[in-house]
Amino acid sequence: MQVVSAAQATDSGWTWAQTAGLIVPCIALLGAFLTYALSQRAVRREHRARTFAEALTAVEA
Repeated sequence: MQVVSAAQATDSGWTWAQTAGLIVPCIALLGAFLTYALSQRAVRREHRARTFAEALTAVEA
C-alpha cells in the first residue's frame, strides 16, 4: 500500500483551498488599505476644518 499526500491525491491542478489561500490575503489587504485610506481622509478633513476655524477666529477678532 502506497501513501499519497493530499496534494498528489487531487490531480485536477487547482483546488478550492488554493483559491481560498489567495482570496483571503487579498481581501485582508484590501480591508487594510481601505481602513488606512479612510483614516487618512478623516485626518485631512479634520486638519482642514481646524485650519478654517482658526482662520475664521482670526477674521472675527
